[in-house]
Amino acid sequence: MTGEIKRMTDYAVASGWEAERIGEIVDHRTLGWLRKAMLYDALQAEKPKVRKKVRAAPPTVTPKVAPESKKTKKAKQRAALEQSLQQSIGKGTRARSIAMAQLRNFDRNNAA
Repeated sequence: MTGEIKRMTDYAVASGWEAERIGEIVDHRTLGWLRKAMLYDALQAEKPKVRKKVRAAPPTVTPKVAPESKKTKKAKQRAALEQSLQQSIGKGTRARSIAMAQLRNFDRNNAA
Protein backbone atom coordinates (compact mmCIF):
# COMPACT_ATOMS: atom_id res chain seq x y z
CA MET A 1 0.00 0.00 0.00
CA THR A 2 2.90 2.35 0.69
CA GLY A 3 4.01 2.09 -2.94
CA GLU A 4 0.56 3.11 -4.11
CA ILE A 5 0.50 6.11 -1.77
CA LYS A 6 3.86 7.21 -3.18
CA ARG A 7 2.56 6.83 -6.73
CA MET A 8 -0.60 8.79 -5.85
CA THR A 9 1.51 11.57 -4.33
CA ASP A 10 3.76 11.70 -7.41
CA TYR A 11 0.68 11.72 -9.66
CA ALA A 12 -0.94 14.54 -7.69
CA VAL A 13 2.23 16.66 -7.88
CA ALA A 14 2.51 15.97 -11.61
CA SER A 15 -1.14 16.98 -12.00
CA GLY A 16 -0.53 20.36 -10.40
CA TRP A 17 -1.23 19.84 -6.70
CA GLU A 18 1.08 21.48 -4.19
CA ALA A 19 3.06 18.96 -2.13
CA GLU A 20 1.98 20.60 1.15
CA ARG A 21 -1.71 20.41 0.21
CA ILE A 22 -1.49 16.69 -0.54
CA GLY A 23 -0.55 15.94 3.06
CA GLU A 24 -3.62 17.83 4.25
CA ILE A 25 -6.13 15.62 2.42
CA VAL A 26 -8.40 13.97 5.00
CA ASP A 27 -11.51 13.22 2.94
CA HIS A 28 -11.52 9.62 1.71
CA ARG A 29 -13.53 10.64 -1.36
CA THR A 30 -10.75 12.92 -2.56
CA LEU A 31 -8.24 10.11 -2.16
CA GLY A 32 -10.58 7.78 -4.09
CA TRP A 33 -10.92 10.27 -6.94
CA LEU A 34 -7.18 10.81 -7.01
CA ARG A 35 -6.55 7.05 -7.15
CA LYS A 36 -9.13 6.49 -9.89
CA ALA A 37 -7.69 9.34 -11.96
CA MET A 38 -4.19 7.92 -11.54
CA LEU A 39 -5.27 4.42 -12.62
CA TYR A 40 -7.30 5.78 -15.55
CA ASP A 41 -4.35 7.80 -16.85
CA ALA A 42 -2.11 4.73 -16.49
CA LEU A 43 -4.58 2.72 -18.59
CA GLN A 44 -4.74 5.42 -21.24
CA ALA A 45 -0.94 5.50 -21.41
CA GLU A 46 -0.95 1.73 -22.13
CA LYS A 47 -3.54 2.02 -24.92
CA PRO A 48 -1.11 2.54 -27.84
CA LYS A 49 0.93 -0.50 -26.79
CA VAL A 50 -2.19 -2.67 -26.65
CA ARG A 51 -3.43 -1.43 -30.03
CA LYS A 52 -0.04 -2.19 -31.57
CA LYS A 53 -0.16 -5.68 -30.08
CA VAL A 54 -3.68 -6.26 -31.43
CA ARG A 55 -2.65 -5.12 -34.92
CA ALA A 56 0.29 -7.53 -34.84
CA ALA A 57 -1.90 -10.48 -33.82
CA PRO A 58 -2.85 -12.96 -36.55
CA PRO A 59 -6.37 -12.55 -37.94
CA THR A 60 -9.09 -14.73 -36.52
CA VAL A 61 -10.34 -17.56 -38.67
CA THR A 62 -14.05 -18.22 -38.84
CA PRO A 63 -15.08 -21.84 -39.14
CA LYS A 64 -16.61 -22.73 -42.46
CA VAL A 65 -19.77 -24.76 -42.56
CA ALA A 66 -19.75 -27.59 -45.03
CA PRO A 67 -22.44 -27.19 -47.67
CA GLU A 68 -25.45 -29.42 -47.29
CA SER A 69 -25.23 -32.57 -49.37
CA LYS A 70 -27.95 -33.37 -51.90
CA LYS A 71 -28.88 -36.40 -49.83
CA THR A 72 -29.42 -34.26 -46.73
CA LYS A 73 -31.47 -31.70 -48.67
CA LYS A 74 -33.70 -34.43 -50.10
CA ALA A 75 -34.15 -36.03 -46.69
CA LYS A 76 -35.25 -32.65 -45.28
CA GLN A 77 -37.65 -32.12 -48.19
CA ARG A 78 -39.16 -35.57 -47.68
CA ALA A 79 -39.48 -34.96 -43.94
CA ALA A 80 -41.30 -31.70 -44.66
CA LEU A 81 -43.69 -33.51 -47.01
CA GLU A 82 -44.31 -36.21 -44.41
CA GLN A 83 -45.03 -33.53 -41.82
CA SER A 84 -47.44 -31.89 -44.25
CA LEU A 85 -49.16 -35.26 -44.68
CA GLN A 86 -49.46 -35.72 -40.90
CA GLN A 87 -50.94 -32.23 -40.51
CA SER A 88 -53.48 -32.84 -43.25
CA ILE A 89 -54.97 -35.94 -41.58
CA GLY A 90 -57.64 -34.03 -39.68
CA LYS A 91 -58.38 -31.55 -42.49
CA GLY A 92 -60.28 -33.77 -44.88
CA THR A 93 -59.64 -36.32 -47.57
CA ARG A 94 -58.78 -33.83 -50.34
CA ALA A 95 -55.90 -32.26 -48.39
CA ARG A 96 -54.68 -35.71 -47.40
CA SER A 97 -54.78 -37.03 -50.96
CA ILE A 98 -52.86 -33.96 -52.22
CA ALA A 99 -50.19 -34.46 -49.58
CA MET A 100 -49.88 -38.16 -50.40
CA ALA A 101 -49.59 -37.37 -54.13
CA GLN A 102 -46.81 -34.89 -53.41
CA LEU A 103 -44.99 -37.50 -51.35
CA ARG A 104 -45.36 -40.14 -54.09
CA ASN A 105 -44.09 -37.69 -56.75
CA PHE A 106 -41.15 -36.80 -54.57
CA ASP A 107 -40.23 -40.47 -54.06
CA ARG A 108 -40.65 -41.20 -57.80
CA ASN A 109 -38.48 -38.23 -58.86
CA ASN A 110 -35.78 -38.85 -56.30
CA ALA A 111 -35.44 -42.62 -56.51
CA ALA A 112 -31.77 -43.54 -56.53
